[in-house]
Amino acid sequence: MNTSDAAACLGSLPGTLAVWRCQGRGPAYHKLGCRVMYDIEELEAFASGKHHIYN
Repeated sequence: MNTSDAAACLGSLPGTLAVWRCQGRGPAYHKLGCRVMYDIEELEAFASGKHHIYN
């Protein structure tokens, strides 16, 4: 899912996820070309506190 969808899933703003990526925090994500994508399982793990720092 893209950053906007991931932010909505977490009850956050897309800008928050962008800041977390720059700071090395937040849910794991993957780059597909210039696009940032999130896996639903990683978002659920992050929300539950059982997460890995992004790849």
